[in-house]
Amino acid sequence: MFSFLRRQTVADIDMRPLALEGSRGTVAGRWTSIADFLAEWLDQPRLVPEQQATLDRYYHNYRRRFGTYVRHHYADQTRELMALMNQGGKDILEVGAGCGTEALWCALNGATVVSIDISLKRLDVACARQEILQNQCGQKLDLSFRNETFLDLDVRERFDIVWMEQTFHHLEPRARIYAAVARALRAGGYVVVSETNGWNLLLQSRLFLQRGFRTRVSRRLADGRLQHYGNERITVPHVLGRGFRAVGIAPVSLRYFRMFPNARWAERLWPLEKTVLTPLRPLLFSHFNFVGRKVTPAADNML
Repeated sequence: MFSFLRRQTVADIDMRPLALEGSRGTVAGRWTSIADFLAEWLDQPRLVPEQQATLDRYYHNYRRRFGTYVRHHYADQTRELMALMNQGGKDILEVGAGCGTEALWCALNGATVVSIDISLKRLDVACARQEILQNQCGQKLDLSFRNETFLDLDVRERFDIVWMEQTFHHLEPRARIYAAVARALRAGGYVVVSETNGWNLLLQSRLFLQRGFRTRVSRRLADGRLQHYGNERITVPHVLGRGFRAVGIAPVSLRYFRMFPNARWAERLWPLEKTVLTPLRPLLFSHFNFVGRKVTPAADNML
């Protein structure tokens, strides 16, 4: 199905969005990137007050400033995801819906998406946004938002792509998460993990001051069940690679990106980021994208 099969750099991957069939120049063609799509929701409130407040809290950092530098990297984190969609990956599972931006964008670009989250308030926002978009384009999006944990997902479903954006560091227990990803993928399918970079010592120091050694916590879900949760338990790519290899998912590509925080001065220093030598990127960059491919069905019996 895919030609994205071997380890490679991804600097030249085509990020152009696809349009819904018959919708070029209408709703799917209004935005040049997912960053423009999000910016419109931030600039033009369209939700009821309670839902809008949830969206604003979720994107509080972007509400404060969503300049060129941050917009670029926000769009760039979906680069591998869009490349795989362009090469045939149409059935997508998003683990961690948040307020729905990435799932909506994929559905607008022709994908069939199942997006799960444990937050009812955020899912309410995501569903409201879906309804608004469907009314705009006069077409139902092939998208389902569900209030489920990843480990409770119906294992009979199989996907071309499992997408996790700033989600993996919250998922516990990790040994079961790796196996659940493998179980959710079709043979030859891909997992795309966009994460905060655990090699970055400044980030690790800030998180340590915030939560100390308490990297695993538990919380009650709406139905009363106890949910184990990673407390900003960020990781590094080789740990992901080792965990996924153990369940039959081979690493395909790794890319570090973004050096500066969301600040005005980042716009001026952005050119410096482009000059950082590859060996220094793990230490200086704040995020990474990891792509793995399911090469064996062995993990299907591991849960």
